[in-house]
Amino acid sequence: MQVTLIHLEDRPRPGVSNVIQELQDEAKFRVMMLTGDHESSARRVASGVGINEFHCNLKPEDKLSHVKDISRDMGKFLD
Repeated sequence: MQVTLIHLEDRPRPGVSNVIQELQDEAKFRVMMLTGDHESSARRVASGVGINEFHCNLKPEDKLSHVKDISRDMGKFLD
């Protein structure tokens, strides 16, 4: 029996690291990544573009919940 494993992963767009760095340093934004990807992929991409905070294995409704929780915690509510 033969088993073949194929791993596909999107590459970040050129320059995205610079944009993220500017958002964090100049604009003082809290930058995080919310993704449905597995932890190892999410960690690799986040690290590659300079994002320290990421949440993975999320369904679309989980992403929305994170955004609502964060906006509530920061005093800004989203409906």
